[in-house]
Amino acid sequence: MANDLVPVAGSRATSSFLVKSLGQDDAMNSLAHGAGRRYDRASMHGRVQGRKSDIEAMKQTPFGGRVICEDRDLLIEEAPQAYKSAESVVSDLEVTGVAKRLATMNPLLTFKKTRKERNR
Repeated sequence: MANDLVPVAGSRATSSFLVKSLGQDDAMNSLAHGAGRRYDRASMHGRVQGRKSDIEAMKQTPFGGRVICEDRDLLIEEAPQAYKSAESVVSDLEVTGVAKRLATMNPLLTFKKTRKERNR
């Protein structure tokens, strides 16, 4: 992975990053590709209000972007608070000398879709 470009995904309401691996053997030539979830999907239903106004607010991003999602449950399960900070992950990668931040990208459009089961 030395000198490779790696995306580090944020949430629909936070930045994502493009970093360059600096090929550190201590990191086993590997980098994080996201921050991961803070809360599991099921627990998000108790953490996020499901009022109509809250659901509508979740369809906008702090960057002025839109979230397209017809599934109310998925919108709640994928709420930004469900995820850890990608910014913190990238900062840690830089501080430890395993990667260099090349670009910061903010989401303008997020599309969330559940897979419906086929009738058998």
